Amino acid sequence: MPDIFSKYDIIVVDPAYFMKKFPDKVKEALNNGQVFLPKTYTAEVKAFTDFDLGYTAYSDNFKKNTDFIKEKRESSYRRNTDIWSLVSYLSGSSSIQKSVVVTGNITLIARIILNKLDIDVYNLVNEQFIYPQPSPLKDQMKKNSMISFSAPKKSSTLKNSTNLYKEDGKKVIIGTRKHDNLQTTTYTVMADNKLQIRILNSKKIDEYMIKHIRTLTRLNEITWVNAPVDMLYYDKEKTLFAGYTEKVVNTEKLLSKNILSARDVDSIPEKDLKATSLSDNIRLCYNVVRQVYFLKSFGFLVPDFSPENFISINKNTLKLLNVYNWGYNGVFCQDTSVVQATKPYNNTNMLDSMALCDEALYHFVFSVLTCGDMPFEKGSGNFSYLIPDYSQSFRKKLVPENIWNLFQQVFTENQDFSVDLLLAELDTALYNLEENPEHNMNYQQLISAARTETVAKEKDDSDVVILEEYPDLDDDAYDELLIYLTEI
Repeated sequence: MPDIFSKYDIIVVDPAYFMKKFPDKVKEALNNGQVFLPKTYTAEVKAFTDFDLGYTAYSDNFKKNTDFIKEKRESSYRRNTDIWSLVSYLSGSSSIQKSVVVTGNITLIARIILNKLDIDVYNLVNEQFIYPQPSPLKDQMKKNSMISFSAPKKSSTLKNSTNLYKEDGKKVIIGTRKHDNLQTTTYTVMADNKLQIRILNSKKIDEYMIKHIRTLTRLNEITWVNAPVDMLYYDKEKTLFAGYTEKVVNTEKLLSKNILSARDVDSIPEKDLKATSLSDNIRLCYNVVRQVYFLKSFGFLVPDFSPENFISINKNTLKLLNVYNWGYNGVFCQDTSVVQATKPYNNTNMLDSMALCDEALYHFVFSVLTCGDMPFEKGSGNFSYLIPDYSQSFRKKLVPENIWNLFQQVFTENQDFSVDLLLAELDTALYNLEENPEHNMNYQQLISAARTETVAKEKDDSDVVILEEYPDLDDDAYDELLIYLTEI
């Protein structure tokens, strides 16, 4: 059999290869070709090594692929930061003849096509090549079908004991009304306390929305996603879509009940500050980013990182709730948790939708690690920590330096909001704390040390400013003035 990769000078391996077993022809190409891997590769592989992938069909393949690629990783030419930076570099390099990306990452494939990168793709999902220029997929991916929601109206509220119908024709009887939000109204299921009903409050329920909810039911195979279970209709003929059933979950461990998310750190009880260490919060963020990365590889976009959407299951996993507004295959909900983004996004554009979800994740991690602060000053759009005399500037010291540097790059230097890179930096921070446990302080110690260091720095800065106001003083006069200033 001829080597189907023989025409390529460079073979790029995306960390999302774990989704599919490597075909023999891919293994042959990796053995013979020059392999490029992003710098984030090791961290991304590590993130899933001991992780319940959810899709059990891929779990065994993941380990096999990991063992196989280890030999390649050590000798591979590694540059740039994440897979997107590497692909963009190869696409724009005039010195490289021809490159191909071997990936099963649905979102990456869509991004390559939409950005019209001059690089071929070998899709591990269907074991076929995609040649982005030209490609019929471009037209399919130009615009999103928007899900628009309206506030629930009392006149349309369903009554207790109303019948709804599943796709197999079986009845589901509505129980009591639990709560409303903009997107859905939730009810109990009569005679079944393990399920609840979500009725969609949409002015327009079309074929795209119905198909979208049906796609989300596939996520039931992932234990840590509270996905739709059964599609529900108002009529037996299934002409009027209503919503879906989902499992009832215990909300005692909602992240919204985590006291460290409070914006006013002085209001946090001392016992709670002492009970949480720096590594606890970094691991929380690491877990969320890892799970979002996994979903994104399958094409699912998570737009809303409100603490009400996550429940802690154990040290390594969170359960993700409220999946009805997730994006997939050109369908995207307008609601996100980003209060003030770095730039305006057009939600009818798939590239913007992807970018907005990535930025929303950065806002979430920033808020968790700063104990509830936000990156931007409300109204002005300025990065808060560049504002002179910002009252919360001490919170910068609550964030590991490598992660803070990444925050500063994305929020002030127009760098892409890379999920891969965020995952890698969180992994690095955890590793550093394991190697240096004396730095893994609890939050009472962290906040106290951060405030002390900030006050000391402000005093040092004020000394410098005062000295600069006397440029004509000679060296002896500077020394006398410095002694005077340190004594007052």
